[in-house]
Amino acid sequence: MNSAQIPITRTPLHLDSNLRPVSEGRTFPLFPWLPKELRLQIWEEASTRKRVVHVSIRLYRDENDEVIEAPVRYLKKNHLGNPVSGSLYCLLHDDPRMDHPLLTVNSEARQVVLAFYRIQLPAPCGFPRGSKPNHGKNGGHLVRTLLINPEYDVLHIRAESPVKRTLVDFLWDLKAYDPKGVGLLKMATDMTAFCENDLHRLKRSDLLLIRQRKALVETLSQLQEVWLINTGPIRTWHELGIGSPGGSPLTFPFGCKSVEFESIGLESRKGAESALQSVYLGSADPRELIWRWRRLLRTWEIHHTPGQVKYRVIMARRQFCSDSAKSGGGLTRKMGELSLGPSKRLGKLMRLQSCACQCCAFEAGGSSLPDHMGPEGPDRLEIAPVGFWSFPTEALGEIGDGENLCDMDFKPNRSLDMRKYWPELLVASMY
Repeated sequence: MNSAQIPITRTPLHLDSNLRPVSEGRTFPLFPWLPKELRLQIWEEASTRKRVVHVSIRLYRDENDEVIEAPVRYLKKNHLGNPVSGSLYCLLHDDPRMDHPLLTVNSEARQVVLAFYRIQLPAPCGFPRGSKPNHGKNGGHLVRTLLINPEYDVLHIRAESPVKRTLVDFLWDLKAYDPKGVGLLKMATDMTAFCENDLHRLKRSDLLLIRQRKALVETLSQLQEVWLINTGPIRTWHELGIGSPGGSPLTFPFGCKSVEFESIGLESRKGAESALQSVYLGSADPRELIWRWRRLLRTWEIHHTPGQVKYRVIMARRQFCSDSAKSGGGLTRKMGELSLGPSKRLGKLMRLQSCACQCCAFEAGGSSLPDHMGPEGPDRLEIAPVGFWSFPTEALGEIGDGENLCDMDFKPNRSLDMRKYWPELLVASMY
């Protein structure tokens, strides 16, 4: 234990629960001299955080883009003595902030963090198709460790087809590397992730290995939380509340590929009721995703007890990534051009959120910049948070139980009055 000053904040967050910037660099120099029991309690408190973990599972390919077959499957055991799939898949994520910041503070903090993230899954990192491999250990590909706490982490998974060699094996390995044998409890999906592989067409006869069937059925049966993500582009400046008759503030959250988030509670900001009066649901009816999910559960005869699974319909204005945004500050520059609030507070807040979201920005749909921000001027406008609105599925209306998509009455590009179901505001935490 060195005498370095230890931050007293719970990871270096820069926004409080009221979306206001907090002072930076607050430290407690006497931390190393506290009793060890008290230090461990502080480390444990600082380790606890809720995350959305974005994982892409792909087949492992060689430098010639040829799929490499696994020689042995479900025969090897890990350090816990549990059989692992042995499948050759790659786990990809593009966020360097996945590792907890306390892992690099000291050995004491690292030990506590690793105890919190009890699932420590080896994550082979492949290389883009057609590129040269980065030769290292483990047969020419790099291996990182994916740290997961199933009670706190929501896994947003995208998997390549066939899922029996990617997603299903990954679900098995999550259980195999969990000392408690639990595995996935909270997951997120969206229309693209759900339909881009063969999961929605998968039948029991497609999984010849009993262990694979067990992995999928047990995981679907034990889920506690499911996020159904629906993010869409901003079509007009009116949707932003810019230049509207009342000069209403920015309300609808800007989506981002956030890692850590916190719940602010029910939406309470000015202008929320006006925004909820007509919510644009996007080019695809979000009820279709719920219908497809329910059909998957019926196919695999999954029956949840009432109240077992908390379903969230996650809504936000979609971010997009570009070469300029990836260099950092894309959202900061765009919001700065719009002059959405006092310049100093805006710049600081948006720099923090842009840093946390990496390449977060929004689509303006081709509309021109307004000449003014309403009768009260820009200083009176609030800043839209980077995060999400969380609704219950009931907010979308009747879903229907038809077996075929053609039997359903789903409508694209519709707007809905959602004031009866006040959303919970989930804000991307900044550090």
